[in-house]
Amino acid sequence: MNSAQYKKGWLVTTGIAKMLIGAEPGERIATIQEYVSLLGASRGMVQNALQTLQDEGAAALEKRGKLGTFITAMDQAALFRLADIQYITGSMPTPFTHAFAGLATGVSLHMEHCPAPFNFAFVQGAGNRVDALRRGVYDFVILSEAAAAQHAANDPAFEIAATLHCCRYGEPYVFCSRGEEITAPMDGMTIAADPRATDQFRITRQLCEGRDVELIQCAFSTCRAMFLERAVDCVVYPREDWTQMEGIWTHELPGLAQRELHTPSLLILKSNAVMGRILRACLADDEIAGIQKQVMERKMQPHFL
Repeated sequence: MNSAQYKKGWLVTTGIAKMLIGAEPGERIATIQEYVSLLGASRGMVQNALQTLQDEGAAALEKRGKLGTFITAMDQAALFRLADIQYITGSMPTPFTHAFAGLATGVSLHMEHCPAPFNFAFVQGAGNRVDALRRGVYDFVILSEAAAAQHAANDPAFEIAATLHCCRYGEPYVFCSRGEEITAPMDGMTIAADPRATDQFRITRQLCEGRDVELIQCAFSTCRAMFLERAVDCVVYPREDWTQMEGIWTHELPGLAQRELHTPSLLILKSNAVMGRILRACLADDEIAGIQKQVMERKMQPHFL
């Protein structure tokens, strides 16, 4: 077999292995002709790949005549190895708050059940995480449900792999000003926002519509510093300890769908469909929520990589 044929055979084996991740014993696999069409391979290569999966102990297959071929047993570690999935990296906001620390802990502990080693990269700004996902730096990124839906709608390369409805994504956004009567940006004011922070920037622009307000673009954490240093008059920011300081007034954002802003979703590339199956198999929403709650109530120490 020449090198080109060998490479093609390897690609067919990894392709089928990826398709089987997340499958359960008792399920019927695709037909040889279906694999031929999906992978652009010859029948011989598909047959060799299926035999390799069995020889390596990744999957035990049983032919049942016209009913098709069924999985009778699986070894996830061997399957991941043949799928050439060596490690998995996710990205989410820096866990400075107890809510994010709890979410990171819950996801990290559940990903320990995955045969491939897992690591978190903590990056501020949903736009920054999404750009890195697009470049293949990360396998998935965690955003708010609202931000994930926006990015998936704007770019067909993305899809939402899962939404953790029982979990919490950060703190509710509030409008911060220096007066009880200042409940929204007023003409002549300045406000800071980060265009890479999808939710904050969208909310800020909505609040400023129809008003003569100067919007100063800067990094997310810088927005807080500029407000505290009185470099800007107001800011939209998650409710945190610093927003309770004397002289700072926080105002609820009326009409805002807060649930979608503090419910976490996991965004992946559509071309990496196997990652969606891995995440859905590893992550249990209610159990992660339980871990997050324990961390938030200081009953459990944060633990994440």
